[in-house]
Amino acid sequence: MVGKVIAILALIFSLTFIGKSWADDVYSPLKPYIVLIPGAGSNGGSIYVKNLTKQIKITGHGEYFGRYQEILNEIGLPSMLCPKTKDKDRRPLLTRALECVVAIQAAIVQGTLQNRRPMIRRNIILLGHSMGGNIARMVANDPRLAPFIHSVVTIATPHHGTPIADFIFDQYSKGWESEIYRTVIEGIGFTPVEKEYLAELRTERLPDSPNVYYAQDVRALPFINYYSLTNSMEHTLMPPLEVTNLVLKDEIRKRGLDQTSYGVANDGLAPEYSMVYGKVIGSVQADHWETLCIGILKFTKGCEQTKQVLFPFLKSLNQEIVDNLLTKEEI
Repeated sequence: MVGKVIAILALIFSLTFIGKSWADDVYSPLKPYIVLIPGAGSNGGSIYVKNLTKQIKITGHGEYFGRYQEILNEIGLPSMLCPKTKDKDRRPLLTRALECVVAIQAAIVQGTLQNRRPMIRRNIILLGHSMGGNIARMVANDPRLAPFIHSVVTIATPHHGTPIADFIFDQYSKGWESEIYRTVIEGIGFTPVEKEYLAELRTERLPDSPNVYYAQDVRALPFINYYSLTNSMEHTLMPPLEVTNLVLKDEIRKRGLDQTSYGVANDGLAPEYSMVYGKVIGSVQADHWETLCIGILKFTKGCEQTKQVLFPFLKSLNQEIVDNLLTKEEI
């Protein structure tokens, strides 16, 4: 039923816009370079939501960063996407981060060879959406890449975990308290069995799993800039997020996590308080997926607000990097 609703709405409003796959731009040490890192619900560079994946792709919602790549191309900012492995959104964060490290290293080597002179430039912006922001922070901490990273920019990222992960673990282990919860969670495949990363996004630590990575474990490096864009919603076009929005509000209260100025605000998957990391560049009214502007969601106010904050900021960050590069002796 949910899949049919999404399909009908998309056909009416987006006229079956089909997402375009974008090739990576060539890295150059002489200009800024943006690395796009998708989060939960991604399968390489595509959207993956289990039973809804086919409908999502048919209706033009298939490419995770499709609209971002289109806009970046329009404003002349080169980019690449990682990770690209098709894993049906199963792998843990560290595995994805390591793949990104290798891919970015390869891009740097290739671009440096084409430039014909080796140099280290702090010119890379890691841009992570959702859990991709957690992965971006892990990538930035890798000693092989840290000298090249100028900034980490995150959107809708649960830096301090999300109570929806705790809730799902509790429901899965103790039994579903509502058939609606079971239908929604299992329908989109967001269970501990299908998502190896789910334990890593918990706000509570598991005493029997001390070695599990948690979203809040990665430290900030003093020579890298960290920026975050936060968001929250009241209502959405996506029925599953209406359910999880209410669940999150209840879980935030029950766990005593509503003591910040953000209260119980969330975007259907992550609480807004958890999205704060480094300097906040803006806060928008949008659900989790509206901030990506994919398919029909590119027509929403949430998408428009996100674009008005994010892309002018990226352009200013781009200019800051350019100005810094122009002060280097080799240029």
